[in-house]
Amino acid sequence: MPGTVTVACALPHGFRMQLQEKVAIPSPTREDPTRKEEISRYVGQVITIDGPARNRDQRRLEAGDAIPTAGGYALTFGVDKDLWDKWRVQMKDWEPLVKGQVFAHEREDSAKGEAKSGKHGPSGFEPYNPSQPPAEFAGKIKTADKQGG
Repeated sequence: MPGTVTVACALPHGFRMQLQEKVAIPSPTREDPTRKEEISRYVGQVITIDGPARNRDQRRLEAGDAIPTAGGYALTFGVDKDLWDKWRVQMKDWEPLVKGQVFAHEREDSAKGEAKSGKHGPSGFEPYNPSQPPAEFAGKIKTADKQGG
């Protein structure tokens, strides 16, 4: 085992990471009773990658049950590097991985630095700020006190 990585995740809910393997299963038809179909199935260890939404619960913060974060990313420490590398190859087209909403570094300070840099931009899951609506809604949303009723 070559070591561990720190995974940074901007998805509020986090996700579960697990490898998949292709297996051939019988799928007979009337025309071909020996037909097989290839499917993917989950194998091995399941790793839970934390998301930052957990820290929005004030009760958890007060109970000391918060998770470490940096720059809006939740940090999951001690993920097996081999598992991460294999999973990353299998999930190479997954949008959060491609856009940098999920990434990993061998050094904890490197993961924190990249998360704090903001170079990947917003995840799109940030809490809504009514005083600064997104451009597509600016001027179109009226608050209850401005609707006259």
